[in-house]
Amino acid sequence: PVVEGSVVARRSYLDADEAHIYTDYAFTITDILKNRRRPGLIKGGQSIVVRRESGTVIINGLRATTIENGFAAFTENGRYVLFLRELGYPNIYGVLAGGRGAFEAGDQIAPMIALAPGATPVPRQAFLGEMRALLKFSE
Repeated sequence: PVVEGSVVARRSYLDADEAHIYTDYAFTITDILKNRRRPGLIKGGQSIVVRRESGTVIINGLRATTIENGFAAFTENGRYVLFLRELGYPNIYGVLAGGRGAFEAGDQIAPMIALAPGATPVPRQAFLGEMRALLKFSE
């Protein structure tokens, strides 16, 4: 699915083996841009979890942090367009292709990672129009 939503909360933790740090971001979905594979699975106004392998936890009183390559953390109240993949758990998704599948959304749309030197944000309507046109061909 391709959605637009806002971060309302986050929680970082160690996995069961204590080998990886994950952060679960609670998103409220504001718009479904594409969900052909399983229509109705995600709806506007719904809350989902977007899981990322990064974050900060305290272990034995020391701060431990992992960062995805060039993919900044989502910010609370931040608004994003996300290309998602199901992770095999109900309502839990990952970002497709890491930072390449996440865009900061507002009046301008900007990639979460720099895809090309000197890349600039794109006006919202232009971005969404181009994206909808491209998604039509992937049906």
